[in-house]
Amino acid sequence: MMSWLAAWIPGGAEGVPIPYSPRMDDGITIVLLCCFFLSAYVLSRSRRFLLQLVKDFLLHRERTSIFATSTAGDMRYLLLLILQTCILSGVCIFNYCNDIQPELVHHVPPFALLGLYIGISLLYLFLKWILYSVLGWIFFDESTTTLWLESYSTLLYYLGFTLFPFVLFIVYFDLSLQLTVIIGLILAFFTKILMFYKWFKLFCSNLHGSFLLILYFCALEIMPCFMLYQGVIQLNDYLIINFRTLKIKKVLVSQPKPASEKSPYYDIAEKYGVKIDFRPFIKVESLSAKEFRQQKVSILDHTAVIFTSRHAIDHLFSSLYGIARNNP
Repeated sequence: MMSWLAAWIPGGAEGVPIPYSPRMDDGITIVLLCCFFLSAYVLSRSRRFLLQLVKDFLLHRERTSIFATSTAGDMRYLLLLILQTCILSGVCIFNYCNDIQPELVHHVPPFALLGLYIGISLLYLFLKWILYSVLGWIFFDESTTTLWLESYSTLLYYLGFTLFPFVLFIVYFDLSLQLTVIIGLILAFFTKILMFYKWFKLFCSNLHGSFLLILYFCALEIMPCFMLYQGVIQLNDYLIINFRTLKIKKVLVSQPKPASEKSPYYDIAEKYGVKIDFRPFIKVESLSAKEFRQQKVSILDHTAVIFTSRHAIDHLFSSLYGIARNNP
């Protein structure tokens, strides 16, 4: 009896694949663990120096440069914190892009995307550092520019610590996209407020200077954020189109091969690097006048005639000509 039942039980059915999620990615987990151990290591080795940076930032103390007073070990720890900030920023961008464009991870490997976003974050901070240095060299004295660059670096150091719990929430908790965006905007707003406070302390001396300061702040802080956002979206669209095309090697067209090389099919093949095979699936053959009469088809009984190709039209008029010639 059991063997008879087993013969009727199906062998199984193909399951539905689970959609990709960053919280199920072992690579993301390893990256966050590395960031956690990195933060713990830096705090244990350079806690007093980091606290001094915060006091100098908030109290606006005039002092010698940290690049001159800090040790080589302190500078290594600070560089590690900047790297951690870029890594966590890349994870945030990766999680956001996965929410708004989930098809992206089906065309590009997730770890390659994460590395790309981390590289974009590094490039963004590096370009802003160069921009601040150039503008400070043109419009301000060297000591003021140095103080601003040190304050900017302090914000980057502590942004890495602040981003870590935020990244844990957006990766491992089922937060909605709207809530994630709201929390991210609050964090970005708080960071920009601290930057504006330091700008005001360093560069503002009168009301006229305050107005120019607001203009400079919008140009150097607000606009680059929008440019970064638009650049990431455009990059994602480019990756989706090109990586999707790489998976398609041949395209089958159910038409005869064009006689002219000016056909748009050849332009598509050259642009996307694919091979186009022309295989006509439908063959249109003409009927003689006798064969047409045997089918007893009255064209006048129909409201329309649909032609599938130019050859069908040629065959129709050829048959009608034969009928008219046999029945003058």
